[in-house]
Amino acid sequence: MIPCWWNMVMLLKSNCSLTTTLNEPYMLGWEAVINPVEPVQDTTSTVWNVSSLTEWEINTRDIFCFLTVIGGTQCKKPLKLNLYKRADSVVIVGDNGDWSEGEQRKLKCEIKNVGPVSNLTVQWTRLDQNQTRTIRESRNFTISSRMGNVTDTLEVWTSPEEDGVQYQCSALLDLIQFKQQQVDDPNPST
Repeated sequence: MIPCWWNMVMLLKSNCSLTTTLNEPYMLGWEAVINPVEPVQDTTSTVWNVSSLTEWEINTRDIFCFLTVIGGTQCKKPLKLNLYKRADSVVIVGDNGDWSEGEQRKLKCEIKNVGPVSNLTVQWTRLDQNQTRTIRESRNFTISSRMGNVTDTLEVWTSPEEDGVQYQCSALLDLIQFKQQQVDDPNPST
């Protein structure tokens, strides 16, 4: 049996090294566009190594660990690698002037250099004086499967109930089957 990794999540520019080990010697290798590993005979392990993952295309390319039994039978196990990048900044921008009751105001959440944008969820949290939380999420930013900038807008009606309310915006990346990762959490806006 070939031990393998079905899914991996890697931070952009991080080091990546994977080792495959077997109990019996066969011909082992890694089939990859970036740093392919030539098959090695009579070994029990082989390593695929990339010192800095910087190419977004790795998310869409196939990487396989393969085992070739002497005589020609080959077995391949795929690796699903998801590269991501945390946001450089998450900032709430809004109207700085005086707010009057009954007006509609817009708060903008500006997220810089996050990726992949197609996996991004923008989460708005409203916290009132009673510590009651209200959450609204926006997703389906189909700009790119790479990194980019995203702006999401929240419309707020000014009223006495809004006095002292805090708004917070967070950038969340949905990384395949892994638990949703919060990648940035700025200071709340009042």
